[in-house]
Amino acid sequence: KKWATIGPNYEYGKRAWETFWERLRQLKPDAQNVGEHWPTLGKLEPGAFVAAIMSQQPEALYVSLFGSDWIAFAREATKRGLFEKMFVVGILLGEPEYIDPLKTEAPEKMLVTGYPWYDISMAAHTDYVGRYQKRFDKPPVLGSLVGYVTYLSVFEAIRKAGSVDTEKLIAAFQNLKVETP
Repeated sequence: KKWATIGPNYEYGKRAWETFWERLRQLKPDAQNVGEHWPTLGKLEPGAFVAAIMSQQPEALYVSLFGSDWIAFAREATKRGLFEKMFVVGILLGEPEYIDPLKTEAPEKMLVTGYPWYDISMAAHTDYVGRYQKRFDKPPVLGSLVGYVTYLSVFEAIRKAGSVDTEKLIAAFQNLKVETP
């Protein structure tokens, strides 16, 4: 019932929380917002934020941190027992690029978005992972997949348009179908 959030202080972090909070309030009208925390991207002082969140005693925490901010926060929150005291929901937190650097320090029992590349058995995806690992000698992360799909889409649009002219590309992207992993 009692929620807090922490996310980077710019459009992504604020919009992620607003969207989540709006939907949560539709599902649980009695939900309460007990605290919002907006550190500057790349400059998180984890101790102060973890202490502030824990002092508000939320039952759940929505996290939209990522990169080094998430890693620092997760380590400090683990030391202080935050993950045992509240349910944590996070966008991005289960993606390999954000969970793998934590290794055994990775928090458990969170509800997160992620990219379980090792557990997707679609043929196109298995082929992509094999080619990626052969080329880079490591498994893909979500950013790798998003980049690959983006370039496939651009390539197909150029092929369909027969040109790189802006108006022709805009037309080509209309109803464009692209096979992706």
